[in-house]
Amino acid sequence: MPKIRLLPGKVERDRWLNREEAERLIAVAPDQLAALIRFALATGSEHVR
Repeated sequence: MPKIRLLPGKVERDRWLNREEAERLIAVAPDQLAALIRFALATGSEHVR
């Protein structure tokens, strides 16, 4: 298995989409993927602001 080096420093990884970003993402996604995105957003809806 290849080794993967991490970049130095702290990386901020937690970020949630706001409502406008979510709507734009769904609008440009293919139908099957848009359905998956809607499901993912609905199950984590407390993070959508």
